Amino acid sequence: MALDAATALEEARRRGETASTLLDLSRSRTRAITTDDVAQRLAEAVPGVVGGARVAVWLWDRDRQQLTIRGR
Repeated sequence: MALDAATALEEARRRGETASTLLDLSRSRTRAITTDDVAQRLAEAVPGVVGGARVAVWLWDRDRQQLTIRGR
């Protein structure tokens, strides 16, 4: 029982952190002016959601027909 309660509390904490990170991303996105701003803010927020250490945001450039890195 105690282990189940501890596990449930940890899961609730992680979900709360994820929700907070996504809310922060949403708020920062509204202040972003350019595509590069949005890409950078996304790159900064994703590790808090998925637990990764490094993130890169690539966007498709239609004119050049290639991916370009826009946020790290």
